[in-house]
Amino acid sequence: MMKSLLIRLLCASALLTACTRTQAKGDEVLGIPSDALDTTAIADEVGSGPPALALMPLEVGNTWTYEVDGADNGCSYGKHTQKVLRQEQVGGRTAFALTDFCGRQEEVRFSTSGNQILQYENAGWRTGLASPLVEDRSWDLTRDVRYRWHKIGWEQVQAGLFADCWERQAEDDNTFSQVFCDGAGLVSVSGPNLRIELTAFSLNRGQLRSRDN
Repeated sequence: MMKSLLIRLLCASALLTACTRTQAKGDEVLGIPSDALDTTAIADEVGSGPPALALMPLEVGNTWTYEVDGADNGCSYGKHTQKVLRQEQVGGRTAFALTDFCGRQEEVRFSTSGNQILQYENAGWRTGLASPLVEDRSWDLTRDVRYRWHKIGWEQVQAGLFADCWERQAEDDNTFSQVFCDGAGLVSVSGPNLRIELTAFSLNRGQLRSRDN
């Protein structure tokens, strides 16, 4: 169970409106049509933050470099760069194909709908980063994985100090978490045998952050 959970947590680069959990049916019931997504903005709600869309800048050519300390589920120690390679049609949606950020030889796919980020998993689109962001909000990724948002504010990693950061944590295993920051993307992943930190990133809008620059 822990290995299965970690695989789902790492398809992310995170670095996702909640779905109704259906106990008697499979994950396919969690495929999410775009018209079912919650894109309603929050006005002056306590614990609210930016739209989830801002937590994963998706544009061809964007790159993030990570330092991986741990080797769970195919992750490799050392530095690995995740890059938005191209746009393509997948499952009836326009998707962004990205390299994996922890050294595995595979591609992951994300899409946008309103202010939300969807991820392609189990041959269907799932809500990966739910919007709007509100403290303690939860939603289903699959039948077995339910996420919850926690607002953490500032996050310090090798790439620098980031503001307006949010932790995505699995409800059934609080030992693993991912932290996404407004305008930067996924900045860290933490688990019992794994620590991943952002060391640099380059976005097409010209922003570059690095501990070396």
